[in-house]
Amino acid sequence: MLSIVEQVQQLLPYGLSGTITRIVGLTVSVAGFPAPLGAVCRIHREQGHTIDGSVVGFQGDETLLLAYGELEGVRRGNRVTLLQSVPGARVGDRLLGRVLDGRGRFLDRLPPAARPHRVPLFGQMTPALERPRIDVPLSTGIRVIDSLLTCGKGQRLGIFSGSGVGKSTLLGQMAKTSSADVNVIILVG
Repeated sequence: MLSIVEQVQQLLPYGLSGTITRIVGLTVSVAGFPAPLGAVCRIHREQGHTIDGSVVGFQGDETLLLAYGELEGVRRGNRVTLLQSVPGARVGDRLLGRVLDGRGRFLDRLPPAARPHRVPLFGQMTPALERPRIDVPLSTGIRVIDSLLTCGKGQRLGIFSGSGVGKSTLLGQMAKTSSADVNVIILVG
């Protein structure tokens, strides 16, 4: 957990904004916008809703953004504002059993849950030799996995295959029948 002084040092001035100078493919170049790498920004259009994006690089005096949505209606001269200088996520115990998208928005049509804590998206990695050993088996409830591909408590597991093969079905079965208290399932497409 960062101290107050460390948190303040990571903040940028409120109201930081710039203007779009060019768009090439999905990359938006913004002038006068010294946001840090990874910052979350909002692109304002003259008509229609805003589009969020993140800082992915710099070229000369310009900041390069990658938009999270379609860039239709965005033109040179549109304003870009800073939303978060240090990307993070709101978390809490009330997230258990909920379904979220990649940006932390609820997809399960239930009321938003209280999330009292904020954690950075890009934390410190624990060096491989300092991680705890995985020495306790985890029962997945799938006999072929438990006997031939034993998983351990705390282990990360990736399931890769073509579409329509049954990855999501397998994950659902494992979530229902495993001996774990909490399952974190991430679907990447």
